[in-house]
Amino acid sequence: AHICLGTVGYSIKHRDRYPLMVMNALLGEGMSSRLYQNIREKYGFAYSVYSYTNLMSDTGVFGAYIATDEKNINNSIELIQKELAKLKTKPVSKAELDRTKSQIKGVMMLSLENMSGRMMRLGSSELYFESFTSLDTILKKVDAVTPEGIQQVANDLFREERFSTVIIRPS
Repeated sequence: AHICLGTVGYSIKHRDRYPLMVMNALLGEGMSSRLYQNIREKYGFAYSVYSYTNLMSDTGVFGAYIATDEKNINNSIELIQKELAKLKTKPVSKAELDRTKSQIKGVMMLSLENMSGRMMRLGSSELYFESFTSLDTILKKVDAVTPEGIQQVANDLFREERFSTVIIRPS
């Protein structure tokens, strides 16, 4: 079964886009993320589980995706919802925040090695902001993200009444 839980997110110019970026990375990007560690490693419910953001000029999307056996659908959804709720109520530890920021900055630095990644960053900066934003400026904004900022974004976005869930079952 393929499951996607999603909600309206932020636009690319939203003031909280950097806390959103950090929150998304710690929640569902990579093998050290909360969703991966909990749902895949601890419970073995899925091979593929992650969260994502898509920031556009006027709106955005936040979502979580999981592919799991049909018998694990309800438990998987419940575990994702628990992780989202945890971000609303419990501040992220300094160690987890520092690790996540380092991961984001490392990915950004590595993207400079790829010409298409470099050109996408330059093009996006010009299209959305009509100016070039240096990597140093972006890295400073990532470094400025606080546990409180992440918690505020989680409380703003993770309201149950705003979420939609889509389930594609094997049958």
